Amino acid sequence: MARELIDISNELKQNFVDHPTIQSFYSLTPGLTFDAQFSKVSLEGILFYCLSVSIWVLEKLFDDHKAWIENRATQLILGNTDWYKSIALDFQFGDALEKINDTYVYPVVNESLKIVKFASVKDQGNLVLMKVAGIDSSNLPVQLTTPQLTAFNAYIKKRKFAGVKILIVSREADLMKLYMHIYIDSLVLDSTGTLLSDGTTKPVEVAINNFIQTLPFNTDFNPNDLIDVLQTVQGVINPCFDSASAKFGLYDYVLIGDYYNPNAGYLKIDPAFPLSTTINYILS
Repeated sequence: MARELIDISNELKQNFVDHPTIQSFYSLTPGLTFDAQFSKVSLEGILFYCLSVSIWVLEKLFDDHKAWIENRATQLILGNTDWYKSIALDFQFGDALEKINDTYVYPVVNESLKIVKFASVKDQGNLVLMKVAGIDSSNLPVQLTTPQLTAFNAYIKKRKFAGVKILIVSREADLMKLYMHIYIDSLVLDSTGTLLSDGTTKPVEVAINNFIQTLPFNTDFNPNDLIDVLQTVQGVINPCFDSASAKFGLYDYVLIGDYYNPNAGYLKIDPAFPLSTTINYILS
């Protein structure tokens, strides 16, 4: 890191006046500072100022160059999972790649064509698993269409490293059934979990859906984290977890233990098992 100009100047001046040959030549008094024995407008003072500024500028240039190299180095880290996630999010649907300096790139960045809004990449040892999803009108993850996924596969094939096997999946949300019994304040909520103050809002269901929908893409669902959220909901006294199960595709439901990693990367409550039928409210 570049030193302050005053620190550079003081160090140069002190080394100058402390040197025995200099002290003898100028008849200096040992122990006194440079400024105490030389005028700021003396030839020596001006020379040391110019030299200090030159050194300070050079050190600043070194700092700027080091920062540029470090930033550039992060941009050139290729082949790891973060890099594959980055290029997945860079995909521009309907746009052609161009080969520049032996690398396929988009000559013009067009944010409106970037349809992959969620991506997760994991190294499975013998292959790289890439989960991707688009975004719907409610800003929630959604499965890519067949044409979108076909184009994305072609894009990754051109961008990936030779010999690397990549499995790309874009699926509908994993479905979840959630069973709970919740002790509630009868002064705030009715037996259906509806706010007495407005007669329409069901804060527990809102909180559960919001928790599921805001989980980072391809993050584990943890029932304990959900309980922590429900404990802060208006009118809730004691939320108790009974059970939860999830499924993807045509597979059967599996019981969720400590956590569940969604196969598609994201979850939603199964419409066939709405929260209004799986949550038992107990008035207190």
